[in-house]
Amino acid sequence: MNDFLMRLERSLKHMDAQEKQDILQDYREHFEIGLATGKPEEQIAQALGEPEQLAKLFSAMGAAGRAHKSRGCKASLRMIAAFLSCKGGGGILAALLYLVCLAVMISLYAGAMSVVLAGAGSLAVMVAEIVKGYPIWAVTALFAALMLGSGGMLCCKGLALLWRRLFGALPLLVKRMMQKSAGKKAMA
Repeated sequence: MNDFLMRLERSLKHMDAQEKQDILQDYREHFEIGLATGKPEEQIAQALGEPEQLAKLFSAMGAAGRAHKSRGCKASLRMIAAFLSCKGGGGILAALLYLVCLAVMISLYAGAMSVVLAGAGSLAVMVAEIVKGYPIWAVTALFAALMLGSGGMLCCKGLALLWRRLFGALPLLVKRMMQKSAGKKAMA
């Protein structure tokens, strides 16, 4: 028990002192409960997992909490790196979830910007139709420019709101996933 807890404490060196003590107390209780039911220390330690991996899991959960509070790109990238350092606990799944959401949002932004650019292109067509002497086609091109430009800008505005909501909620979802995984490992 002491070896497991010492390794866990060493691995949690970058955590807040109170948070570290809470985690260590939880694992002491796991050992006490296991010993009270007649399990040997080695079996309890094996069921709990490697202390270094548990520390990485708790570090990733802390990074998820910080990313939720800050909602910044830098905190999210640190969180993804922390997830990838976890061998178990859904770390790779969490990082993939983030990266897929990021890829979808970037592609949606690219689509919205292409609609805005199509509106700008319609303005160029309007000018060309005026030069050629076709005012009806120029009015049609102006209408297309207004519709495409305003529609694309509206899409960008909506995507910005979606971005804030999505990347504000994802850290909480991922933190719950990681906690659930840590809880399953502790109960084993």
